[in-house]
Amino acid sequence: MIRFDHAIILVKDLTVAMTAFRSIGFTVEFGGVHADGKTHNALIVFADGSYLELLAPTNPALLAKVNRNDRGNFLFLFAAGEGWGGYALAADDVAAQATAAIAQGVALEVRPPGGRARPDGVALRWQSATVGESMSPFLIQDLTPRHLRVPDDRPLVTHANRALGTVSLTVAIPAGRFDAAVMRLTALTGVAPQTAGKGRVDFVLGDFRLMLQIFATNEISERILSLTLRGERDLSFEAGQTHGAALRIQADV
Repeated sequence: MIRFDHAIILVKDLTVAMTAFRSIGFTVEFGGVHADGKTHNALIVFADGSYLELLAPTNPALLAKVNRNDRGNFLFLFAAGEGWGGYALAADDVAAQATAAIAQGVALEVRPPGGRARPDGVALRWQSATVGESMSPFLIQDLTPRHLRVPDDRPLVTHANRALGTVSLTVAIPAGRFDAAVMRLTALTGVAPQTAGKGRVDFVLGDFRLMLQIFATNEISERILSLTLRGERDLSFEAGQTHGAALRIQADV
């Protein structure tokens, strides 16, 4: 079974970003330092179990040495600056999912186990798989209990702006890559795509909708456009408030 896990927001300074997201009503919890020591994160966790990950270098000086071809750490994601960096789909068995996707022609690479240390010293481990050079999407499977990576304590999933969970993610796909992107996600998720109007295909994963929007030009690469959250009221945020990540809350009706 495949489900939406989280989306990554790239930020240059984690402390600054945590303050910014708290100022617009989110509860933000420091996550910890990744195993390579070059990046750390903070989490905005929702009651439905999904979350937003604020990802930053542990030292801003590291961004001066970003190499988009170096997949040994997460710094390559910062080549395009702040904003959306990718999204993860949770799999019960990454290896099995990868085998099935590869059999259908998807160039999926199972990565060495990753991890990070929480502030309380607890070590987290996970298995992931990526498609080529993209982190949109990547598959993730917890090797340690998920609640250690994604805390579900009530105070942490309760937000002053009344956000409750994730509704949808919209991804822009250049026209020349659209069919391949649909094929890739069909193989990764095992879900049949649904046509949702001209130039759009949706993948329904439980209560979450992954929306691929075609662009009539090849001038842009595949990228996340926006994410919609479920909440008790409609609320939009300025790009400056969210470090360039288009984000809004939609009233849960």
